[in-house]
Amino acid sequence: MNLYHLFARSIADLKDSPALIDQGGVTVTFGELDARVAHTVTLLAQHGITRGSTVLMLQPMGIEMYVVLLAVIRAGAMAMFFDPSAGRAHIARCCARRMPDAIAAGWKGHTLRLVSPSLRRIRTKLAFGRVPFCDASFHQSAELAPTTLITDVPDTAPALITFTSGSTGVPKAAVRTHGLLRAQYERLVGAIDLAPGQRDLTTLPVFVLANLAAGVTSLLPGSKTAHRERKPDRTVISPTNLGFLAFLTAPTLRRIYTGGGPVYLDLLDLFAKSFPAARVTVLYGSTEAEPIAHVHADALDESDREAMRNAGGLCVGAPIERIALRVIADVFGTPIAPMTARELDSRTMPARAIGEIVVSGDHVLPGYLDGVGDDETKFRVDGVVWHRTGDSGYLDERGRLWLTGRCAARIDDEHGRTYTLPVECAARARLGGRTAYVLHRGRRILLATSHGESVDAEGLRREIPWVHIDDVRIVRQVPYDARHQAKIDYLALRRMLDRGSR
Repeated sequence: MNLYHLFARSIADLKDSPALIDQGGVTVTFGELDARVAHTVTLLAQHGITRGSTVLMLQPMGIEMYVVLLAVIRAGAMAMFFDPSAGRAHIARCCARRMPDAIAAGWKGHTLRLVSPSLRRIRTKLAFGRVPFCDASFHQSAELAPTTLITDVPDTAPALITFTSGSTGVPKAAVRTHGLLRAQYERLVGAIDLAPGQRDLTTLPVFVLANLAAGVTSLLPGSKTAHRERKPDRTVISPTNLGFLAFLTAPTLRRIYTGGGPVYLDLLDLFAKSFPAARVTVLYGSTEAEPIAHVHADALDESDREAMRNAGGLCVGAPIERIALRVIADVFGTPIAPMTARELDSRTMPARAIGEIVVSGDHVLPGYLDGVGDDETKFRVDGVVWHRTGDSGYLDERGRLWLTGRCAARIDDEHGRTYTLPVECAARARLGGRTAYVLHRGRRILLATSHGESVDAEGLRREIPWVHIDDVRIVRQVPYDARHQAKIDYLALRRMLDRGSR
């Protein structure tokens, strides 16, 4: 079944209700959105974009972008996304993995064709707005007859493809099928309480599709003034955008969902202070499995908070319904051979024992394009695919999941094995600001963007002796991933230490 049937259900029930509102207040109802999509499908077909085609989307979040995205899905084609700011080499690698049949972009996106031979080789050029040397502009679709049919596709047909940064080599391509996206939507409805008539301040593009299927109005990114005027009552936001949200006077907010990176106690406290009427929920998930677990901030008691300040890591709550989750012995970096359910049981860690978090379910990505990346991230149990999240953690006696950091960032030395996130949480609670913990040239180094002029390193060592800190350094900034600024980039951190930068 085509994913668009989910949107059609909302359109039928909420035809005159707002579906998308941009920062200028321009509003498109569900009925208007459906009509524009129908015209756009016709334009796509006229230029050879039909079932099985791939369309590269290089356009920021906006009403027109979602019109075209929905048209691509309705036509049975696949929308392709990557981060153009990652550079020409990344663009070339992504296009080599999957050469698009068409590019849909505004003038900024099309100017990249001047520097990218890969983009110049794309056969069909479609434009948002008026861009010279393109085959057609989407504004012309209004003059065309609408397409009334929704292309029938199997659940296994691809709908979206996105790429990792490829910082370690060939980028992995995550292909989401119509069936997987529908399953993901069904899990999100329960995890983030989606209901018709809500107004969601949208900061993460992937959640707009879930909003449209659920009949939720999406308020697209804009200025703080625009967001206040549009009166959102909910948002799903990265913790790194907390600073923006904290200064947004939006007394109408009643639900805040945050994830995509560590959500530290001080961030939860800032949320609570800034939005006392809102219920804050921490979400844990990934590109390959969204969502995995969640917890309401007000469900964390003082013992939980004390554990998060002292070696416990971060609590992200119970796994969602209809996901299988295990914590197995951490052998990250080594492929896992197929096994039986009994063998999986034997490798599963007991409560409170840290290991590698693995998941399985119908909304979990079963593999990457052409299998590139599967060896290190997938394994089979009685034929069923399981995904290795790359995160370490443990389950407590109540079945709640606690995160302890990326498996690849763990430290193994003469002091034993130490995971970074509990250290960073403990240090952050005592120093304030961002912290990072890393093994560099055989020494355990804690870096911090402390608010003070100096740090009492000896005092810190006495407070958290289990860390075995060799050196404490104050830095101007801790490097985070370039795209989301949500997770520490440990590779960049080691390069910074090699250069002696602060």
